[in-house]
Amino acid sequence: MTGLSLTTERRNELAALLDDDQRLRTEFPKVADYLDTAPMLKGTGDAAADAAFDLRFVHFMTGGESADPYWDIVGPAVAADGDRRVVNGGRVWHPVGDLAEFAGEPQSECVLFLCWPPGWGDPMASRALHAFEQAGGGRLIFIGEPKGGKTGDDAFFDQLATSWSLEKQDPHHVSWWNLGDIAQGWIRRK
Repeated sequence: MTGLSLTTERRNELAALLDDDQRLRTEFPKVADYLDTAPMLKGTGDAAADAAFDLRFVHFMTGGESADPYWDIVGPAVAADGDRRVVNGGRVWHPVGDLAEFAGEPQSECVLFLCWPPGWGDPMASRALHAFEQAGGGRLIFIGEPKGGKTGDDAFFDQLATSWSLEKQDPHHVSWWNLGDIAQGWIRRK
């Protein structure tokens, strides 16, 4: 992992900013929110890597010079895992199971989180939704493209339209310029 090299002047600027909570919250509220939340996140299990990520985040999000702050922050944490590029060297921050594992969990008080489920006719999304409904689940967070896009199958979207109500859609969801994805919260109709 490549370390971030800061000048003494920039180190002093960051130290002064981090020492002045009022200024931090006024000038960089999202950075202040992140710093409030970061200690509660599980992280990678590597304290030095987590601290380096936090430093890159604060530096580039508070005016550190960068042509692409996203990759300057995340890039050093990207590693190879076989033929895939992954963040965190291939370690998973939260385990993700398959439908068989999902079936063994109580669902009535859970939220089904579907983030970019496979599309183009792949039934994964509709099968997960059906199993969730059968188990009594009633809340869904969906991040992906609407019906006809690259995520979810038609049966998934048809079931949403029939048995679920859109509770919220994030109007500030950040998406790549070439994608039409959305972030939505759904509740099951009684």
